[in-house]
Amino acid sequence: MLLPVREFGDNIYPKRKEKMKFYKSILLTAGLILTTVELLSGQLFWNGLSVATSDNVDALALNPAGLGVNRGEQSAFQVRVPKNENEDPVYFAGTRVDGFGYTLYGTNHLSYNLALGGDLGGGLNFGYRWDSHKVHTLGFLYRPVSFGSLGITGDFDTKLNLTASRIGLAIRPFGYRLTLGADVTTTDWATITDYDSYKANSTLSGFIELQPVDGIFFSVMSGENGEDISLNLGFDFSLGGFNIGGSSIAKVQSTEYGFYTHSQILKSILKTKDKKALHYVRMKMNSTMIEEKPESPLFNFNLNPLKKTVHGTQLRTWVEKLDELTADEKVDGLIIDYDYLSGGLGKLYEVRQALERFKAAGKKIIVYADGINNIGCYLLSMADEIYVAPLGEVDLRGLNLELNFYKGLMDKLDIVGEFEQISPYKTAPDPFLRKEMSPEMRENYGEVFDDLYAEFVNGIASGHGWSVEKTNQVIDNGPYLPAAAIEAGLITGTKFPDEFESYIEKFDGRDVKTEEWSGIDSKEKYVNEWKTEEIPTIAIVYAVGGIVSGESNPGPGGSTQMGDETITQALKDARENKDVDAVVFRIDSGGGSALASDMILREVNNTTDLDSANVKPLIASMSDVAGSGGYWIACQSDKIVAYPTTITGSIGVLSGRINYSGLLKKLGITSDKIKYGKHSDFYSANKLWSAEEKAILRAAIVDTYEMFKEKVAAGREGLEVDDLDPIALGRIWSGTQAKDRKLIDEVGGLSKAIELAKQEAGISADQEVRIIEYPKTRPRYSFLKSMSGNTRISAYIPDEIMDQLEILQIIPVIENDEIQLLMPFAIKVK
Repeated sequence: MLLPVREFGDNIYPKRKEKMKFYKSILLTAGLILTTVELLSGQLFWNGLSVATSDNVDALALNPAGLGVNRGEQSAFQVRVPKNENEDPVYFAGTRVDGFGYTLYGTNHLSYNLALGGDLGGGLNFGYRWDSHKVHTLGFLYRPVSFGSLGITGDFDTKLNLTASRIGLAIRPFGYRLTLGADVTTTDWATITDYDSYKANSTLSGFIELQPVDGIFFSVMSGENGEDISLNLGFDFSLGGFNIGGSSIAKVQSTEYGFYTHSQILKSILKTKDKKALHYVRMKMNSTMIEEKPESPLFNFNLNPLKKTVHGTQLRTWVEKLDELTADEKVDGLIIDYDYLSGGLGKLYEVRQALERFKAAGKKIIVYADGINNIGCYLLSMADEIYVAPLGEVDLRGLNLELNFYKGLMDKLDIVGEFEQISPYKTAPDPFLRKEMSPEMRENYGEVFDDLYAEFVNGIASGHGWSVEKTNQVIDNGPYLPAAAIEAGLITGTKFPDEFESYIEKFDGRDVKTEEWSGIDSKEKYVNEWKTEEIPTIAIVYAVGGIVSGESNPGPGGSTQMGDETITQALKDARENKDVDAVVFRIDSGGGSALASDMILREVNNTTDLDSANVKPLIASMSDVAGSGGYWIACQSDKIVAYPTTITGSIGVLSGRINYSGLLKKLGITSDKIKYGKHSDFYSANKLWSAEEKAILRAAIVDTYEMFKEKVAAGREGLEVDDLDPIALGRIWSGTQAKDRKLIDEVGGLSKAIELAKQEAGISADQEVRIIEYPKTRPRYSFLKSMSGNTRISAYIPDEIMDQLEILQIIPVIENDEIQLLMPFAIKVK
């Protein structure tokens, strides 16, 4: 087996003399072997060794069933140079991805083939190849154990008559470093009538492949009676390489060379690092962190070029990518071009923790920005060096909690907010009922945001190595112009962009090589073994947005609504997937419909208890917010994990509506009716509720609140229904406060939730796990839906005004005639 180089040139070889001598000796030995053997055409890695071993690019030439093996993307180029000057070289080029590949080959006339392959399960792969010479090939590859592989191919003509076949068997008695095997190739099946004719038309070839050390390959293949011995020597540099080889009979016929690249990382001793240069990754930080993978429409039209469509960055994959760089010994540091990073305090906490791990690994973080905003001072406080433009601002000033109220506007328009709240602490409708914070809101919010502000201060203090007292003083003296920020110790200095570019060319007398963050992908590792142990699987089910009946609405910036149909199906799919060992239920929601919340909780219960054939551990992981309905769907999970900055709780109920009947009358719009049933006009928008109707509504939310408390008590050990009012009635809590009140089990992020899921599933802490995500993304083919995200009126309204109107998104949620489990809406922390 051999695979190939992304980079090929002087950087391949180490600079140290002893290593240089070692590699030169390898190449000289290879040349000596090939010269002695007298090359003929023939058994390079490109052409492969056996139908039982071909699962790389060689699957295109030997056994298309090898395309069913996960090998990522591979490309290869090979040239055969005849010794006879009158003959033209023959060129081969091919590319494969998992399940598909093609080959182009020839001299003056181009030929080609197309191939497909797939995994049928149980170690069995199937493939089909069509050649431009009108040959059809079927192939099977069977690997039931790690030490054995069986391959079979058959060639058919256009009438589907079998013309040739090949059967191969390979074994690995001591692991992947040594492979032994043999193939039987049979031709002219139309002339075979008995065993003797079969034997006459069949040839046997044996082979040995040796990988003495990672990245160096040597193989020998022999025909019957020891004739036509073929040799192959290859070198792989982790992401690609080259090989040389051929066979001998009497004299040299041709020489062949092959070059290869592959996307999976192959372990290799030839993978080297330039010891003289420092290796930095450069990241542009200008995104919004979201939970799900951003889902883009098939067509994306933006009719307002002044406003850009928000494309979010998935938090989990961003953190995993940075953690990979943290573990990569070749990476010396990170250069951040900071513009902004938005998201809730939970996600920003996770980002900051990942940056802290990077710094703790002994790597440097260097930041450049036109100016640093308030959140940037918290996120990047651990940076070794921070530079801003000479007129840039360091906008550190603490946190300011703001909530807009619309009661005054509604009074002027004769619009009335009609709501029943379980208590004054259930403050979601307060913006429509009041002109300022109620005493209960100020008390509860103050208690929660004391906790959040403490995290903000402690993060800055720990990053700079300051005391809390000094940090508070620095914050209170902000915001800063650059000179004052330097004096305060918030930044290192000022530079124009061109000065910064010159500065980062060399650190401590050593050249700096940079690689763009956007060009780095989380790469799979190349697996040498034919059959590996099945690693455990953790499913992450994302539940994001306001809870409604129906379907979720994923998009480039993440979901804004969580549909019960989408989430219940996702939980069911994860539960019934036999490969899944445990489920992490990742919640980022301030609640919504009580009915939809209860439908989702039912699927949680099915997963943890009721569906006896598919019961699995389920860990709730709270993101920025998981309150009210967001807490309802989490409360009976096996364990609950939240960030210290998560806003959760809000165990309470409300119901109501915005009544426009006064405005309609003012505009001259009237209505009339004929009633059948005393309360048939209960939800009519053309009148206000009577005292009797308000009492009915009150009774309904009280009943729902009691049910909410019962569900919490049933799911949370140590809490009884009678204990809940002092911590419920709509009160919100930080993650730290929620743990103190037994509303959650652990303080931590997504990685902590995965750790607990492994523990609950009986998976050892150091065991690698596979992550799969639900709900599965679905392609959006609707032309109108694709346009809708950019053609709505908000695309033409300035962001500052849209921030003020964001609270209005609650109106369609509360006007669906359902009892609501909602947290306070559109809190702005600035």
